[in-house]
Amino acid sequence: MRGFVRQGLRSTGDSTGALDVDGEDKHIKKDLGDAAVKKAVDRINSLKVATHAETATVIGVPQNVYLEYIKEEILTESNFLELPWTIMLVVSFAVLVLGLLQRDTYFALQDAIQNNVRQSATFAWSGHFGHKNFEQVDSIAQFWSWMRLGLLPLMVQPSWTYSEAVNGTLPSQWLFQGYLSPAPVQNDYLRYAKLLGGIRLRQVVAGTGPCTTPSLIDADQFTAWLQKPCVPSNFAGQTPQAPDAEDFAGFSKVEHLFPDLDSFEQLQQQLRDMEDGCNYAHSMGNMSACRCEWCRAQNPRQPWFDERTVRVEVSFVIYNAQYGVYTYVSINFFLNRAGHMHKLMHEISSPSDPFDLPADRLVPILVAGAIWGSLLLSMLVLEIKDVFRTVRTSRLPFFQAVIHDYFGFWNIVDWAAIASGALAGGFWLRMALQAHNVNILLPDVVRGSLESGSDPESRWMYQASVENLLAAVENLIMTTSVGTVTLTLYPIVVMLRLFKSFQAQPRLAIVTATIKTAVPDLMHFSLVIVCVFGCLFVSSILFFGQDLEEFSTPEHAFRSSCLAVLGHWDWGTAKEIGYFRSAIWLWIFCIILSFVALKMVLAIILDAYAYEKEKASDYKTLVHQASEALRRRRQRRRGERVNLRDVFEAFRKEAKGDIKGMMVNRTLITPDSLMNTVPKMPFNQALRTLSHALERQERVEIGHLTEEGQRREMQKNLEDFQQRMEDVCRDVEAVAGELDYFERLQASGDATYDFYFGEEHLSQDKTSKAWIHKMVSEMSGELNSTFSQGLDKYREWQGRIEGEQTELHEAVTEMQSLVQQHTGLVREMTLAVDRLLEPGHTALLANAGDVKAQPSPGFASDKRGVVEFAGRELGSFMALLAKGNPKNVELLFSGKAAHRSWAWEELLEARTCFLTLRCAKQYMGFISERLYRAQDLLKVEEGDGLNPQKASELSKLLYHANHKMLELDRILQGGSPAVALTGKERQAVLQLRLQRPSSLAEARKLVEQAELFRAQLATDLKAAESEQRLPAEVEAEPLLRWLRSVRVRMALGVGPGPSGGAKPLAPLARTRSSEEQEAIKDLIQEISLSEGIQVVVAGYGICSRTLGTSHSKSDHDIKCIFVHPRDAYFGLKSMATTFKRQFAGAAAGDDVEISGWEARHAMQLLAEDNPAVLGLLLSPIIFLGEEWRARLEDMASKLFSRQRLMYHWYNHGRKNFQSYIKSSEEPLRKRYVHVLRRGFLGGVLESENTCLGVADLDQKFVDVGKLTVYWIALAHVIVACSEA
Repeated sequence: MRGFVRQGLRSTGDSTGALDVDGEDKHIKKDLGDAAVKKAVDRINSLKVATHAETATVIGVPQNVYLEYIKEEILTESNFLELPWTIMLVVSFAVLVLGLLQRDTYFALQDAIQNNVRQSATFAWSGHFGHKNFEQVDSIAQFWSWMRLGLLPLMVQPSWTYSEAVNGTLPSQWLFQGYLSPAPVQNDYLRYAKLLGGIRLRQVVAGTGPCTTPSLIDADQFTAWLQKPCVPSNFAGQTPQAPDAEDFAGFSKVEHLFPDLDSFEQLQQQLRDMEDGCNYAHSMGNMSACRCEWCRAQNPRQPWFDERTVRVEVSFVIYNAQYGVYTYVSINFFLNRAGHMHKLMHEISSPSDPFDLPADRLVPILVAGAIWGSLLLSMLVLEIKDVFRTVRTSRLPFFQAVIHDYFGFWNIVDWAAIASGALAGGFWLRMALQAHNVNILLPDVVRGSLESGSDPESRWMYQASVENLLAAVENLIMTTSVGTVTLTLYPIVVMLRLFKSFQAQPRLAIVTATIKTAVPDLMHFSLVIVCVFGCLFVSSILFFGQDLEEFSTPEHAFRSSCLAVLGHWDWGTAKEIGYFRSAIWLWIFCIILSFVALKMVLAIILDAYAYEKEKASDYKTLVHQASEALRRRRQRRRGERVNLRDVFEAFRKEAKGDIKGMMVNRTLITPDSLMNTVPKMPFNQALRTLSHALERQERVEIGHLTEEGQRREMQKNLEDFQQRMEDVCRDVEAVAGELDYFERLQASGDATYDFYFGEEHLSQDKTSKAWIHKMVSEMSGELNSTFSQGLDKYREWQGRIEGEQTELHEAVTEMQSLVQQHTGLVREMTLAVDRLLEPGHTALLANAGDVKAQPSPGFASDKRGVVEFAGRELGSFMALLAKGNPKNVELLFSGKAAHRSWAWEELLEARTCFLTLRCAKQYMGFISERLYRAQDLLKVEEGDGLNPQKASELSKLLYHANHKMLELDRILQGGSPAVALTGKERQAVLQLRLQRPSSLAEARKLVEQAELFRAQLATDLKAAESEQRLPAEVEAEPLLRWLRSVRVRMALGVGPGPSGGAKPLAPLARTRSSEEQEAIKDLIQEISLSEGIQVVVAGYGICSRTLGTSHSKSDHDIKCIFVHPRDAYFGLKSMATTFKRQFAGAAAGDDVEISGWEARHAMQLLAEDNPAVLGLLLSPIIFLGEEWRARLEDMASKLFSRQRLMYHWYNHGRKNFQSYIKSSEEPLRKRYVHVLRRGFLGGVLESENTCLGVADLDQKFVDVGKLTVYWIALAHVIVACSEA
């Protein structure tokens, strides 16, 4: 581009990244007359990427695309505007129904009756106590006892009742103030209610039928043996429910007890006559005295209640004048053919006048009713208009147009809401009408109760009025029951209509969208669930059906099984069948359905919800959508926009009503043509709607990509990009060849040269080519230099790689000799350690003084092959600790102790108390001493420069000083010594030790830098002393007390002290999980929350726990791959590609180090066959993301480069050898294992092209014949010694 700039041609990039040329540029204006320049500029402009607005203006938008957008916007806006009205519909219905249906009042009345009958209607009296109640009636005799001794005295109340054992003559009635009759008032019930029409008894009788006769017995003989006919019935096989009590069909043998006409004794006699079938009256010779009408008509005499009876209903109606409520009470006794008598008491209440309410309650109800009715009517009008609009615009006949063009799911929901609302209102009106009918019949019953005498005619008239009233009450009860169900269903239908309105707001439509997305998976999974549930459902009937009522029928078993899935299980009843058998079935059921199937259903729904929630995150909020609707409304009023319905109507008129043809027409529409079609439409609105239509079409075609889809799309784009880059490289190589060729054409007379450059009068086309060639020629030098530099760098890299390979071969050879030398030393050390760990030696060492190895060969000398050790008696060691000696203090913070006694563990718990101001000054003294010696070396060598020996001494002095300065900086900042440096600190300090200064100037520069660091630390030390950030000294008394305790316990052989013993300080322990893996997973979750990332794969990296060399002090090296939130990838800020966190003692006391790569960065490393990423993918222990790990492993195994991987392993081995073995005075033995393993992996890759996991090294290497068992054993001996 520099050639263009020198010519004065300016080019820029627009918002889409396309190249743009400034048409107002003076150079372009000057050269536009030149056809070649004009052609080049037109070519550049043709490559620009157009925006949606430019596309709509220049090219246009297909009519079907635009009308689909308009139709969707109209529907969305309509549904959105319906939302507040739908909410108002729900609220007004709730106020109306809850105000009219006084559920709290009904509950109070019915609960009082239930408690009274169940608890107070008792029989089997002993003195003042009745020992049985309603629930304990199990025979015909007990039924009559309960009726005569329990229910009748409770309902009739012949006299005022007193407490037990009251002596003296007391009045049987009381005339209270304001009462017209003394209490108890006739037909009073529960003090505040009134009994209407007495008590009615009726029953359902089964007819005789065939008996089931065994096949091997004669039927006549079997009948003679039974001696009575069979009366089969399937009624009440199971416990009856409320609907059974509301069945009023099939009754006979109706008898009435009228407390307002008969005395209490007459009512009791009537019950006795019903029980004995008028036998007592017959024995007295006076059948007219029998008060049971049905029994008196039987010949021969029969009791009212016998073995053919299926159901007995004792019913009565209560009217509570306090609330104005009728209550129908039905006490039922069901006799099944197993001989059991089921009891069921059921009450239904209904108001006598629903609108007889106080004004403060009635007015809100009437207002809510008016609003609800108006909204329901408006819904009906709108739907009818929509039907006629659809029929008018359709070319199909009426019914076909309604079915094909009008009806949709949401239209059906609207009509269902209208129909259910109309049904609810109709049932409510019918219930009010039925209550009015009861009110009409009530005066006849009241009049008969007050005026009827003992003559049969008045009694018959009273009984007829009572039967009419009871029939009207039964109709009222049935209407109330059905109306309640209808009213209950209406809010559910309206809820669906709410979801229709929610469709207009994507954030509100997440629920319905989630269901739509999850339906395919749920349908497939439901087939599995139904099959499994069906098998367990059948097994439950077979297993429990004969013992438990809950599983005796398919209906009961289905309900009980569904409850068991949700965790509701009656173990107290089931265990009676058998603990072991019931427990086995329950565990199988819970594991398969509750623990697995139900969780999988939730997982499917949550996965769909996460997908839909991610889609909805990019859409407008409810507030934004409401403000946009308000903005459109204001613009329409100001004439700045046209209603979208008018736009659609304009196109419909243009298509002459053919909506289907209009919606498939692909004619291109531009803003100008749109303004011609739709009058009064502003240009801005036309352009905006066309652009939005293109955006919608693009969004529909692309769809919403899931995370997996995005990865596949990125992978495809990367592959396309790589292919294009290869094409570009080939083109550049071709251009470079052409440039090189033309660079050599410098002599006139050459045919090719003259053809391109020799003629002066050329055509426009050739002039354009000449102009372009001139521009390209000016770029050729830069391109050639770039390619030359790249080739030179590549050659340099190749030479460096060859040198490093040679060096690695030499290092491996040297390492083999070192391994042979160390083998003997390891064997001798192992024997020495075994002797030292014997009891006698241990005791000797515990009481010995300081010990030390032979003198060191010298400061900064080569100590390879030398084993140094030193020891101190505990008392002298504690004295040095109290003085703040850095070497001894750091020993407490070192994590590489090979052996720890209980005394050392106790001392470690109090190690932070030794980080005092005195200790900080000791660090400063050590640093000053090392820097003084370094400056002294510079003075000695000032004239002659540095020789290798002095340079080695200087590097070690700087190494010591910088290491201690870093540790002192941590202490002054409130931290603890790290001892083993990591990261950049470790690299910087090791560089001082390994890269010795080559000149005096370099050495002085390093010393000056160290002096500046020391001066800064001296300032920080003074500040810490003045601010008292560190304690001045160690408290001697606790340490001496602990030291005496340790010596006493060692002498007695007691061992560690009890909890809370003589320890100098109690540390703050980190809370951790009991299991290591759970603790590590918790840490991963903690990092995800704190860093704001999502970890997709996590597991062990290449470490001792995957290499098989872990020991008691090994830490957990966790590697992971993570992603940032989606928005971060589209932001301007750079994102972190790695992180590293350390947790001390977080997993069962072991340290945990967690580091990770960002997903794109990890894929780049994986593309380069990075061993660390491969180590994670091939790790035997994965904590998170097994599915992703398996996919990446499969991809890596197909795409990895054996040559690159060998090169990586070579570099790892070389760096480990140089950094930790060759350049270290006391290399750790496990470093040899690390180097050996890398070399072994290289050998495997030479013989087999496979992506090998480090943990599989030993067996795999033996299999390919590259490693003998001796070498494997040697590697493990080295590891074992490093553990010891």
